[in-house]
Amino acid sequence: MTPLAPQIRKLHLIQIVAACLGTALSIYLLVHHTRVNLGIQDSSSFCSFGGLADCDVNVSKYSEVAGVPLAAIGAIYFFVLLILGLLVPPKNPNFQIVGRFLAWLSSWLC
Repeated sequence: MTPLAPQIRKLHLIQIVAACLGTALSIYLLVHHTRVNLGIQDSSSFCSFGGLADCDVNVSKYSEVAGVPLAAIGAIYFFVLLILGLLVPPKNPNFQIVGRFLAWLSSWLC
């Protein structure tokens, strides 16, 4: 075992937890976006100031790209990060290759 092994395992765990949180938050935002668009829920948020300002981005025209909600894109992105993180643990010989791919994917999409 190299001295970096415990640190790599810790960072791998942080990556999995962050991917879980990102997936959960993206799904929550997708549900909220869908409910607002279908009229099931009004778009009032805690920072709504009547007609002056509203910080709920789900009612904005920028909440979708080509008709696809950004929350759906985020959910797919974080789910891919989660699956790759779970399928390729640090003991796997392909861990470095997948780690580089995940780093590239994270830097490209952020």
